[in-house]
Amino acid sequence: MNTHKPCPRIEALSALTDSELGEPERLAVQAHADQCPVCGPVLAEFRRLHARFTALDATTPHFDVAPEVDRRIVAGTIPIPREPMRLTRPAGVRWWQFALLAPGGAVAVSAGLWLGTSLMAAALPNAQATAVQMVPFSSIPAGALCPVPEACGEFLR
Repeated sequence: MNTHKPCPRIEALSALTDSELGEPERLAVQAHADQCPVCGPVLAEFRRLHARFTALDATTPHFDVAPEVDRRIVAGTIPIPREPMRLTRPAGVRWWQFALLAPGGAVAVSAGLWLGTSLMAAALPNAQATAVQMVPFSSIPAGALCPVPEACGEFLR
């Protein structure tokens, strides 16, 4: 029978350090931390940090920091235009000049597709050879029977 209680959450150890727990919880967490090899060092480190933070000088600025931060943020931003931007064509450009660009775009896309498929077709035999070379590293054990060919991969057909 395991009588070991689970460790409390780290927030409970922090609350114990800051004296924010009620008496029953404080006693329970302290008793656990005294016996636990994990929680004991964590609580000790929290207490060391708490002592170091309380030793710091508590200076307060002579002015409110928030408006100053807001002012600096606003000063560093780009002004937002008041009305939405509209896409307009440049002055002096006619509709037929845009229409002349369409065949060139179609030719560029077609040439890219043709080149891409020709490069992929040339690389396909090498890909199949590489797949056969990778068979020893497959997740399917050697000599295993495939229930369907798709389960064992393209290279085992």
